[in-house]
Amino acid sequence: MRNALVVITCAALAASVHPTTATAQTGRDPIRFGVQVNYGNDSEFGVGGRLRHSLQGLFPRAPLSGIASLDVYFPGNSVTWIEANYNVVYNFHPASAPKVTPYAGSGLNFVHVDVGPASDSKLGINFLGGIEFRSASTRVTPFAELKVTAGGGDQLVVTGGIKF
Repeated sequence: MRNALVVITCAALAASVHPTTATAQTGRDPIRFGVQVNYGNDSEFGVGGRLRHSLQGLFPRAPLSGIASLDVYFPGNSVTWIEANYNVVYNFHPASAPKVTPYAGSGLNFVHVDVGPASDSKLGINFLGGIEFRSASTRVTPFAELKVTAGGGDQLVVTGGIKF
């Protein structure tokens, strides 16, 4: 099952790394990498990385982005918990707060858990919402996110981090 996790993660990252002509022509950031810290009600503390990219090449009139993430959690008791996620989010652009970008969306969740000699892998769906805090003086963008996973990790996850 670990091979399936690697294949899904690599496919999501490879698909998102290919910048489209539309995003290159508009001058928008087609790809942003980030680091994140997570807390899940079942998986507890975790760390991970994310890749966020514009989907304007596929949907020119919709403010959509793709977010791929890979997280490792440390629940203790010799348990290894690894999650791979790919979500599509709609970015809201409130005119009254131009440096704040709320977003909401959903996507796929793949979780692999090892407990001693036993292991299990599941595929589920995510529902998430978050907010980014942009700055005119730097590319570093803090974010906070709340995600509910059903069918995979079956948990509520709070995430915070920064994108570069």
